[in-house]
Amino acid sequence: MRLSFLITLTGALALAACGGGGGGGGGGDVSAREAPRLAFPTHTVGGTVDIERAFPDLSFAAPLSIQRAPGDRTHLYVAEQGGAVRVFDATDPDVSTSSVFIDLTDRTRAFDEQGLLGLAFDPDYATNGFVYVNYSANTASDVVAGDSVIARFHVPDRDARIADRDSEVQLLRFSDRFFNHNGGDLAFGPDKMLYISSGDGGSSNDPDQNAQNVEDLRGKILRIAPRGTAAQIIPVDNPFVGVAGRDEIWAYGLRNPFRMSFDGDRLWVGDVGQGALEEIDLIVKGGNYGWRKFEGTRLNFPGDPAIPSAIAPVYTYPRTDGTSITGGRVYRGSAVPALVGRYVYGDFVAGTVWALAETGGVATDNVRIGDVPGPSSFGVGLDGEILITAYDGHLYRLVPATGGTGPFPQNLSQTRLFSNLETLRPARGVVPYEPNAPFWSDGATKRRWIAVPGTTPRITFSESGNWDFPVGTVTVKHFEIRLADGRDKRLETRVFINTANDGWQGYTYRWNEAGTDATLLAGAESVDLVVDDGNGGTRNQTYEFPSRAQCQQCHTAAAGKVLGVRTSQLNGGSQGNQLVALEQAGYFDRPIGDPATLPVLSDPFGTASLETRARAYLETNCGQCHRPGGPTPVDMDLRASTSIDQTRTVGVTGQSGTVDGATIRIVAGDRATSLVWTRMNTLVEGERMPPLSTHVIDAAGVALIGDWIDAGAN
Repeated sequence: MRLSFLITLTGALALAACGGGGGGGGGGDVSAREAPRLAFPTHTVGGTVDIERAFPDLSFAAPLSIQRAPGDRTHLYVAEQGGAVRVFDATDPDVSTSSVFIDLTDRTRAFDEQGLLGLAFDPDYATNGFVYVNYSANTASDVVAGDSVIARFHVPDRDARIADRDSEVQLLRFSDRFFNHNGGDLAFGPDKMLYISSGDGGSSNDPDQNAQNVEDLRGKILRIAPRGTAAQIIPVDNPFVGVAGRDEIWAYGLRNPFRMSFDGDRLWVGDVGQGALEEIDLIVKGGNYGWRKFEGTRLNFPGDPAIPSAIAPVYTYPRTDGTSITGGRVYRGSAVPALVGRYVYGDFVAGTVWALAETGGVATDNVRIGDVPGPSSFGVGLDGEILITAYDGHLYRLVPATGGTGPFPQNLSQTRLFSNLETLRPARGVVPYEPNAPFWSDGATKRRWIAVPGTTPRITFSESGNWDFPVGTVTVKHFEIRLADGRDKRLETRVFINTANDGWQGYTYRWNEAGTDATLLAGAESVDLVVDDGNGGTRNQTYEFPSRAQCQQCHTAAAGKVLGVRTSQLNGGSQGNQLVALEQAGYFDRPIGDPATLPVLSDPFGTASLETRARAYLETNCGQCHRPGGPTPVDMDLRASTSIDQTRTVGVTGQSGTVDGATIRIVAGDRATSLVWTRMNTLVEGERMPPLSTHVIDAAGVALIGDWIDAGAN
């Protein structure tokens, strides 16, 4: 499937109305399939580039780097987080197999943000056969976190494309106290020196203050001469040679430089932020980039010593646009001339790809050019075009845009989703539904609808997995909140569209003060309200309207993008079983069987057992990210169907140290030392969960999870 920022919706949309679910205000008739003419035509939001699957029959396990080997004109090499490097014939667009170049899985600790993180070929590889990797060591002594190892291997026969596992020379090795913030990238400069990105060592806010410590290798860009022994790796022109500081250091003051690349002699780095800003840096010799005192341009620790020489980022972006930058590379291809000279990068969690223009190290323009599920690195193919590795296991490429243009509805009234906007009566074929376990939304009440195109194709039904929706499917979620004066204020209506080129895309319409119509937002916004707190009082509250990028951060690829429309959420309903109604209306590609045998997600505040309700709450509010293949680096599985011992939470040490001398664990024996509970019970930026658009703690949810933990969490 081609992903792009040209969104195409052609043909009429239709859905048989469903009697179950409630809250829709009409439009329900299970006997008929209507075909409303919804106003989402082909249109463009950028117009120059699409992103599509490259080598669509090929896949990898958590790919983190794609590289060319000098002298090899036919093959590309992909590093997998688990510890293997695989090679494939890139001259064949239909290639479906790859072979092992080197397998280091027995030496690699692939946990959380650890693993085989970097791969680079020597500029003289064609003659010397040297290849370099950056991996987390898997040794018996490294129980919590493995050492970072930069090693050289030899490839005796370049045509055979098999590296000698026994030829390892460890050039550099240093310890990590935590298992996150490893950086881990490798890149050769035009000087033929090897540059290494290292994170600050982990946890949050650099508790050991490594980034500013020039006697420590963490939180740095390192530079070594890699062709000799470990005792011969220091270039004489490194900035700390002959003065106090580790001689391997080239630049410092970085948090988690995740992916770097050279464009000529300019070294670009994407540095992952703490909780407010992601940043892009141009690295210079001896430069101090300010962490932990500064997060991007934001003063993070006012009490830390002044850093008058701190180098400002080329560009920063806020959490409304993404939460984990993946550094990219400057486009020098020929397929998309409009991109030449722009720095193309992504956001791992948001799944977005951007193109930054700059002059003299100052950003002049930044345009979102598409979406990729978990972009993990940016490389260059045999043709000089950018290739993107994605955490979904696939490779992607940039191609010229196709398709026409057209207006996208700027007001909710123009979408034709509702036949009566005043009462929110949906158009025929736009059908209400209600999930068993709704997501917490800062006290807002919600109503939901779905529209599926035509009578065919249908939804691909899955008993326990994600449903597959046909192109043209639209889901709608409307938000209101009760103000202190007793009025129900219309806040926003979100529209989520399964597009032909972009996949699922989210749009937010913000209601006007009169509540008569809503306007499409270009980006995130917020409003301050005084609301009814539900307990006879009032509270002051900030409410956030999400950007398009934020929609992608919660609607993860691992969870199938659509979160509330799935078997366990719709198996039941206050007015009859919603699954049965959908089946009878002809939604599904096959019979669903007996609903009594299908999974059910319980109401977290209903009458089921404490464990059942707590697990349902965690799946709805946390499980879209914390699951296999999810965008979070923490190795948890919070789906309710996963046995508690397989969730990797109970008794597992967290990243936040201790509280009153007690070790913090993800789920411990009591709520106060359980990371799941403490992060639900805070609004501190960078610590709260869920991390986006949360300004009100869910007191009932906190109590539920706390009671479950205190009762044994099993």
